[in-house]
Order: sequence, then C-alpha cells, then structure tokens
Amino acid sequence: KAELGDDPERRGVYSFNFTINNLDGQERTYDLSADVFAQDSYEAAARVGDNEAKNYKTYYMDRNTTSLGATTTFSASAVTVPAGGSANVKVTIALDASAKSYLEERFCNGTYVQAYIFAKPRTTEEGLVGVTHSIPMLAFYGNWTDAPMFYGVSTKEGQAYMNYSVPATTDDSRWPYFTWD
Repeated sequence: KAELGDDPERRGVYSFNFTINNLDGQERTYDLSADVFAQDSYEAAARVGDNEAKNYKTYYMDRNTTSLGATTTFSASAVTVPAGGSANVKVTIALDASAKSYLEERFCNGTYVQAYIFAKPRTTEEGLVGVTHSIPMLAFYGNWTDAPMFYGVSTKEGQAYMNYSVPATTDDSRWPYFTWD
C-alpha cells in the first residue's frame, strides 16, 4: 500500500515507486493501469441546530465512490520482469482540472484521493493467464490541519448547543447509521 500523506498546496500530483518480483522460472510481462477515485458526495438541504430544513447548499459524504479524472504515467506502460528477478516501476498520478474542481467544491477541508494500480500479466504462449496484482494508493487532497478539531458551541437560554448540521433526508441508503423519528 502506498500512503502518500497530505497535499497542502492541493497540486493533485502523487508519485511513488514499487517493485515487481518474479518468483517464477519464466520471464513475465505486465501491462500497467490505474483507477483513481474519491468518496462521492451529494447535495441536500440541511437542518442547522434546532431549525427546520433550509436551502443551504450543503454537501454530504456518500458511501459510494466517484471516479476522478486523472492522467497516470508509468516509467513504462508495460514492464518485463526476468525469471527470478525484479523490476522497479515509478507511477505518477495527476488529477485533471475537473477532478480538482469537484474536490474543491465539495470538500473545502480536503478529502482522500484513492487509487488502485494494476499490474496485469500478459497471457503466456501456452495460454496461461496469470493473476492481476493491485496496489492500493491513499493520499489526502488538502492540508490535514485545515479541518477544525471541534465544532463551535453556542448557548441558548443557559443551555449549550452544538453548531452542527444534519441532512434533511430520510434516505437510509445514504445514511445507514442514522435513525429518523
């Protein structure tokens, strides 16, 4: 797993290296590819404190993911690993402008960017199809310290109220851990 930390400048460029080891007695060639994604979100009205639902433009994290537009470059599009040997690969993922715009609009304090890097073996002359290997990647688009640790608290008639918002929806497919009365 490649854990790349945060990206305080929000450049959206993530690079790392990995090694493919061939424990077999035959040379193997792998085609390389990647899928880049982030947590999805949806827009809904919000209930703030004890107030009724308003038309606040509020995004909530969904339990689904969404693909992000990105250019992925490898040190080579395919890598051949000699029998009993190894090969090093460098991968760079650069989010495109639409992906960065999506993340900026929905996650003002940043969010995780995830990817799977795939190494798919080519079919051998004997027709043997090998196992596709995947390497997960995790990075944070933004600065870890941008998000507040605590939400503001205000008082109303001597009682403390948290400054919070919850979605004004009863769609349990989006909020499986909430119950609505």
